[in-house]
Amino acid sequence: MDHRKRILNDLLDKYEKSTQTEFKRRIMIDCTKLGYLDVTDPEQKKQFLDAVTELSEKGLISYDWERKGYVVKNVWLNTDKADEAYAFIGRKSTYSAANELAVLFGEYLERIKTAWIADYFSRQISEITERSKPIDKWQNDIMLVRDILKALDNVDKLSGSISMRAFSIRLFSDSKYFEKTIKKYIVDIASKNEPELKDMDELSEREILAQIGIIMMPEIFEFCGDMTIGFADGEVDYSPIRSGSCITSDSVKDIRYITLDSRISRILFIENKTNYSEYCLNTRHFNELVIYHGGFYSPAHGDFFRFLADAAEKNDIPVFFWADIDYGGFRMFVRLRDNIVPALRPLNMDTEAFSSHSGKLLERNDKYIQKTLELLNDPDYECFYDVINMIAKRKGTVEQECFLLDDNPVLV
Repeated sequence: MDHRKRILNDLLDKYEKSTQTEFKRRIMIDCTKLGYLDVTDPEQKKQFLDAVTELSEKGLISYDWERKGYVVKNVWLNTDKADEAYAFIGRKSTYSAANELAVLFGEYLERIKTAWIADYFSRQISEITERSKPIDKWQNDIMLVRDILKALDNVDKLSGSISMRAFSIRLFSDSKYFEKTIKKYIVDIASKNEPELKDMDELSEREILAQIGIIMMPEIFEFCGDMTIGFADGEVDYSPIRSGSCITSDSVKDIRYITLDSRISRILFIENKTNYSEYCLNTRHFNELVIYHGGFYSPAHGDFFRFLADAAEKNDIPVFFWADIDYGGFRMFVRLRDNIVPALRPLNMDTEAFSSHSGKLLERNDKYIQKTLELLNDPDYECFYDVINMIAKRKGTVEQECFLLDDNPVLV
């Protein structure tokens, strides 16, 4: 055992955890503690004393005796020699590691175009510089940190979507490395910093990654009604398929237009898959086009929705959105309305719908209620103000599935 390294590593560990105020006290270890040194082993005791003497002669540490000349009691770091202590054992100081990390972030920041990634990098640089030491996840091995930043850098450069394994091969020449090692970091960073994802509860990894352009598997876009899609290589009329049709996300890039049959008089987006399926099978009117919205729509899904919105606008067709009467449902409605369908209207999401299903409320805790109440400060949610107040009063929300028990599951 190299006692010199053990002593200095232990002292430097305490040094890094201490504050500037604590530096006024000794950064010290008690060598007589059980397990630190076997004083019954003459050879080990001699090696330990030699190590203490050498480090003391170099001015890196000081010490005192339990029994002078025989057993060392306390050893403490000469903090004015801390840099030399780091160099002696080949260890990088937290300050040096922080500086290296800040420089690395800065190199990537210079070429980042995506606002939320650039903002995130800037905040990390500020925090690392202020603390003078790596923080949180950046305390990992520098090579792992480089791979995380490399992945974010390539997310910034994505145009469209890419499969997760293709993304992994492109960056790391390994189809599974991203999924096994890097994915959890990217999901965490994106969910907390990408504006569309922030404050959205219960999003899956698939939904989070899809939003930033990484597809775990091809998405399926479902719809039911009389419409025709014009692809690059020809038209497909989906009208004869009465129970519902679908295309994959890979097909969206080939769409050139969508036309609606003259009989279509309204379009209905349904967020919940069960409700969508049941509605298409048992309730849909011949003059409706029903679209499965799903949870948090991806960029590719958004492109598909824009074709539908354009077709609705050209034909002056009203568009409705139906989701749970809760925080997530309100957020999804506003996102679809503000980004794609300006004239979007909520359906089955008002006080009447809430009251008629109040016997089947999903109980919510105070934190959830408070978060929902904060929407009252945002004029974008004005159409939901009344029902939000009802949610707060009853401390519960209504799930779409409750409507499946009704004779007429949609209020026309």
